[in-house]
Amino acid sequence: MSFNLYFYKKKEAPEPGKAMLSEYFKKLHCFTVKTGDNGSEEFFYSNEETGVYFSFYYSKNESRPDFPDNYSYTGISLSIGCCRPVFFALEAMPVVESVQVDLGFIIQNPLEDTKTTVKYSQEELVQAWEKQNQAEIRAKGKEANLKYLSREMSLDIWKYSREKEKIQKDLGGKYYVPKIYIIHNKETGELERAISWPEAIPQVIPECEYVIVSRTKPGFLGFRKKSQVGILKYDYLMSKIHKYLNIFDGPLPGMKILNPFNKLYVLSVFMHMKISGIDKIEAIPMDGFVDVRA
Repeated sequence: MSFNLYFYKKKEAPEPGKAMLSEYFKKLHCFTVKTGDNGSEEFFYSNEETGVYFSFYYSKNESRPDFPDNYSYTGISLSIGCCRPVFFALEAMPVVESVQVDLGFIIQNPLEDTKTTVKYSQEELVQAWEKQNQAEIRAKGKEANLKYLSREMSLDIWKYSREKEKIQKDLGGKYYVPKIYIIHNKETGELERAISWPEAIPQVIPECEYVIVSRTKPGFLGFRKKSQVGILKYDYLMSKIHKYLNIFDGPLPGMKILNPFNKLYVLSVFMHMKISGIDKIEAIPMDGFVDVRA
């Protein structure tokens, strides 16, 4: 089930119209415009870095009751999925508030018993989504086996993901800024964090539980080089290479960076460490877990 909001305008105000809405949303970050078979429009937000997505819809043919205080429905609605971590709402609601302000709309939340026109703040919108999200999670119950990650860890990953592109741009091509993956540990059943680190290249290292390493080991007499991919526990790896790393001032505490002049030292450590197979973990998408208990 999704969380839905409906946008209203004053009756004397002009209709927003498909062309105006398309032009408006195309100027916003991460939006694409999709046209439906029935002439409806979907303004789809998708952030590849954070995994957050949601949609505004416009349908001239959809009708809803007029709102009190001389407001009528615009045909525009918002849909955000539930049973997701709170950062979906934290990223979406500033956009919703901007649409409300920029286009002169008010919002109706059909789950609230309100008889007056409402202009919501983004904080109020997040709270409204959280209320429904928690109700959906409780309704599904423990039988649904929803995967759980603490809110603190979930928000840290989101904050890092939002800054990742900027960090990469600031550092340039000499360094790699890895994505933080959410993984399901098949042995413990827990969700944990992992980053990739290929061939001990110079890169930023955010704190996590596992590091997915790739390395190329020479074969007999240097022939038939063998590529290997496996996982190492972050704490164990850090205990072996911490002296080659520097503190990195990033969006999360405890971040480190490997400079180019120390690469060969760390690569030598990589080559001699025993790595575990990646079959013990599986990647979890950003909409594949919740950050509140059922």
